[in-house]
Amino acid sequence: RSNNEFKWLICLEGADSKSFKALKSMCRFIDTDNDIVHGVHIETGNKKCDDSHPVKKVFVEEMEKYEVKNSDFSFIEREDGEDNLTLHQLLLKWIKNHLKEETNYIDFIILGYNPTKYINKPTENTTVDLLKSELVPNVYFDH
Repeated sequence: RSNNEFKWLICLEGADSKSFKALKSMCRFIDTDNDIVHGVHIETGNKKCDDSHPVKKVFVEEMEKYEVKNSDFSFIEREDGEDNLTLHQLLLKWIKNHLKEETNYIDFIILGYNPTKYINKPTENTTVDLLKSELVPNVYFDH
C-alpha cells in the first residue's frame, strides 16, 4: 500500500485457541507502528459481546504486548434466519460485508486452526478453502 498501512485480519476461535499462537508467529511481519490488526470472533454461546468478553480481553492484551498501535475488534453473531450457516459461511459473509465499505480492506488473513494438520481424513469446506474460493487477499497464514 502506498501509505505503508497493511491490514491484518485475525480470526479468533477462543481466548486460549491456536489462533493466538498463529498471531504470535506472524507478529514479526506486522509493522506495529503503521499496520492495522483487526481481530474477529464468532460468538456461538451466550457470552455478552462487549469489552469484558474473554476473547476480546486477550486480543487487547496481545496488542499491548506486541505494541500494535492500530487495532480493532469485531464480534460476529448469528442473525435471524442464519441458523443454517456454518461458522465458515458466517465468517465469509462478515468479510464480504466488511469489504463493501469503500474504506475497508484486508491484506492478510491469519487463521489459527488448520484441520488438515490435525485430522487424518480429507476435510471439505474448511475456512481456508472457502475463503480462497471467494476472496483474493494477498496471503493466508494458518497454523
